[in-house]
Parts: sequence; structure tokens; C-alpha cells
Amino acid sequence: FLQAHYLVEDDIMDGSVMRRGKPCWYRFPGVTTQCAINDGIILKSWTQIMAWHYFADRPFLKDLLCLFQKVDYATAIGQMYDVTSMCDSNKLDPEVAQPMTTDFAEFTPAIYKRIVKYKTTFYTYLLPLVMGLLVSESAASVEMNLVERVAHLIGEYFQVQDDVMDCFTPPEQLGKVGTDIEDAKCSWLAVTFLGKANAAQVAEFKANYGEKDPAKVAVVKRLYSEANLQAD
Repeated sequence: FLQAHYLVEDDIMDGSVMRRGKPCWYRFPGVTTQCAINDGIILKSWTQIMAWHYFADRPFLKDLLCLFQKVDYATAIGQMYDVTSMCDSNKLDPEVAQPMTTDFAEFTPAIYKRIVKYKTTFYTYLLPLVMGLLVSESAASVEMNLVERVAHLIGEYFQVQDDVMDCFTPPEQLGKVGTDIEDAKCSWLAVTFLGKANAAQVAEFKANYGEKDPAKVAVVKRLYSEANLQAD
């Protein structure tokens, strides 16, 4: 339920078209964006309802509910990092529309890892691992810091793969239309390219990144291919 909540809301935030080979929930006829937002909230509420239903008399219930809250908070922070990654953080102002960055100075490995840690790894990997330990009453027998470290490393590996597939995998295979380039996302491809490109390539990237024009998207993909990023 928690993952479904995040996916429903994420598709709305990103303006996505497809999810797993079907239209995103908010794009279904008769659903509407308003109802989809509320449906996402209902899905999140079900996590605690189900925990109380199945584990009301179990000693780990409090820890489980705290885990849900921790993961929910971390993922919300990650979404904020993700949807503002194409803006300069020192210029964020709630009363002023944010222009896209012009220097891409914040497209760095450290900032990318921060986005991935909070946006992806908490709910995709840390939650199921720790939940399994709690429900099996095995949490006391493991080093939780190590579990968290492993979850974050796996999550980062997963997100790098996801970023590459978003760019290069055909929609019919990917199950969705990749839009990281159009949305000017701080993706692994963008960060890695900027770290190895020469001045002319960087200039061409900046002139075309974050644009909806298919021709400009194609330019960015060509730059990625010429940099042989898929081999990295």
C-alpha cells in the first residue's frame, strides 16, 4: 500500500503518462487528478490500518508503526529533493516561480546520492528488510546500521539502472515513457556526463537539457551515447 501511494503521487508530480504498461492512475478515464491524489492518501492510510488489524497484540507494533512514519517522512523529503533538483537551491522562494538551473552546479554525485537515498532506498529496500526483521522478531539479532547501509547501496544500484532504462529502454519494454531528460532530472546519466564531458559537450548539453522538443531530447541522448555512459 505504501509503495502504491508513492507511485500514484509520483506520477502526478512528474506528469507521467504510463506506469507498468498501463496509463498512470490519474490518467484513467473517470479518475481525475483530484481523485487520484486522494486515492494515494487512502493507500497510505491503509498501511497503519493493516498493521493494527494483523499485529494489534504483537510486541513489535510500535516499532513497525514508527518504521512506517520514518520511511514516509524520508520519502517525502526525497520527493522534494527530486522535484527541486533542476533548480538552484539558493534561489528557492515560495513566492517566485523557479527557473531551471543554468549552470547545473548542483548536478553532483553527492547530491544525486542524497536524492536517491531519500526518494528511493527507504521505501523500496529499507522498509521491506526492516519490516521482515520486526515481524519475524529477529531485529535484535542483527546490526541495524549494517542493514540500512546495505539497503541504501542496493537502492542506489537500482536507481542507476532505472535512470539508464528511463533514457534508453523503449516504452513498450519499460512499461512507461521515460521523461528524465524533458523534466531536467538530476539523474545518474546527467551527473556522470557532466563529470566527464568537455566544455563543448557541456555547452551542447545545457542548450538542450530540460526541453520537451523531441529533437533536443535526441541531442541529449546522442551526447550520452557518445560518452559511452551505458558502459560505465
